[in-house]
Amino acid sequence: PYINELLIFCHEISYNNYLLTIEVEMRNCSETIKNICIDNFLLLGDRKISVSQRSPGIWNGHWFELRETNLMPGESVKIRLYFHLKPTENKLNYKVMYINNHEAEKIHSFSN
Repeated sequence: PYINELLIFCHEISYNNYLLTIEVEMRNCSETIKNICIDNFLLLGDRKISVSQRSPGIWNGHWFELRETNLMPGESVKIRLYFHLKPTENKLNYKVMYINNHEAEKIHSFSN
């Protein structure tokens, strides 16, 4: 997906013990600096689920720890997201969304 001059790639997706883990890469395709924030990612389905506080983050060169960063033009960054689902929820009916400047873009969806 391409949103607000940001190109987004969804890489690894895993689901274990009701924890959905998603790794994405974002590239700044604009000529200006873009702010990237973990809190702009949501999982939408039966309810809205925000990113878990359990060590999600933006790669800083050593580990995933940053909650927010500025991307220079042409720069890219890897991001790891965790979403906790309840045992009664079905992960197959959710969409991972990125919201920026009142624009929303589906990054990945799970369907039956």
